[in-house]
Amino acid sequence: MTSGNVFADLGFDNSEEELRKAKLAREIRAIIMRRRLTQAKTARLLAMTARHIRRVHGRTGKFSIDRPVRCLD
Repeated sequence: MTSGNVFADLGFDNSEEELRKAKLAREIRAIIMRRRLTQAKTARLLAMTARHIRRVHGRTGKFSIDRPVRCLD
C-alpha cells in the first residue's frame, strides 16, 4: 500500500515539497509539449538559458518550489 506520495514512500524528508515540485514540473512539460516549443523558445519564454533548461529537465531536486511557480506565472 502506498501513501499517494512516492517521495514519502521513499523516505524523503521534504516529501510534500518534492511532490508539489514534481506536479508543477509535469504541468510545465505538458504546456511545452502542447505549444510544441523548442528548448530555445522555452528558455526565452522562461528567461533561462537553453543549457539550463536541458540541465534541470526532469530534475526537480535542483531547484526550489519558487522556480516552477515563476515559470507557470
